[in-house]
Amino acid sequence: MNRPTVGLIANPASGKDIRRLVAHGTVVDNQGKVSIVRRLVISLMTCGVGRILYMPDYFGLMHKAVDGLGSNYSFKDGLLKNAQAPGPGIKIEQADVELTGSQNDSRTAAEAIARQGAKCILVLGGDGTCRQAAKGSGQVPLLPISSGTNNVFPSMVEATTAGLAAAAVALDLAGPQAVYQAKRLTIEKNGQKVDEALVDAVVTRGSFTGSKAVWDVSDLAQAVFTRGEPGDMGLASIIGKTNPVSPKDSFGAYVVFDPRRRDLMAPIAPGVIKAVGVTDSGRLYVGEHIDISVSPAVIALDGEREVEISENDKVSISLSSQGPFVVDLEAALAGSVALGFYRDAQRLAELG
Repeated sequence: MNRPTVGLIANPASGKDIRRLVAHGTVVDNQGKVSIVRRLVISLMTCGVGRILYMPDYFGLMHKAVDGLGSNYSFKDGLLKNAQAPGPGIKIEQADVELTGSQNDSRTAAEAIARQGAKCILVLGGDGTCRQAAKGSGQVPLLPISSGTNNVFPSMVEATTAGLAAAAVALDLAGPQAVYQAKRLTIEKNGQKVDEALVDAVVTRGSFTGSKAVWDVSDLAQAVFTRGEPGDMGLASIIGKTNPVSPKDSFGAYVVFDPRRRDLMAPIAPGVIKAVGVTDSGRLYVGEHIDISVSPAVIALDGEREVEISENDKVSISLSSQGPFVVDLEAALAGSVALGFYRDAQRLAELG
């Protein structure tokens, strides 16, 4: 049986910005992330994945996950085995990457994991972690898992199920509908590309001060979205509550805000529902762009202020169809059922 490699990027720093202080969202602490990683490891191992390449981190999420598996498991020379199952076990290796302690680590880890042959990359974190991983994943599909409740790109899914879906994709037993290419926003300043976003690019008035996270609606000036559905949390909910856009639609959306008006109720964070003023909105099609008319200002990319705009800067945001490849969890699970993934004789024999 083919025994492919699956990557894992788990960010111990995700879910700790100011929105967790001013809102009422669930916080997945690092011990909770250890439990999630442990369940992912068990699913991947059980389904016949041969190797996990993971991003090392200061907290040691993978080491703690493996150490807590119990007496039935043994881990020696990088090989994890289950004494109660006759299978060959699974290799667990660090990705070949030098960490800097910055947000770029997720990007460089994704590059290394893709280069080292992974067929799928599990990303545990928020929108920001996924944005960085998407910059380095290339053709390898991401399966994003949220570590909080204020995210749009990653979903709150049970890790055991996510591991099953990732294994099916890596083993080419998830079906043709299991992976799609997401949209992406490209930010250009003075004719040069400066950054990109997966969900939204939100222009806030004023200079870059205070927290990186956006939570005060009175600062909002303009925004561009790749997606926004009725059940979304955060600023994408503004589109979700007016003109919903799904991840697979061939268009995005834009909004112009007016702080003097109160037209729409939007859940901008868990337990925080604000009245927002919207003066203009509409669809943005692939290849089109929106010029930013506000300065000084800062553009928040997927929830974090990143790009500063000075008075003489010319800035635009465009929509591209060439975003990262992403696993559609439900489609992957449905496809794996149709292809007999859970009835494979050899895989069942290895379970004992």
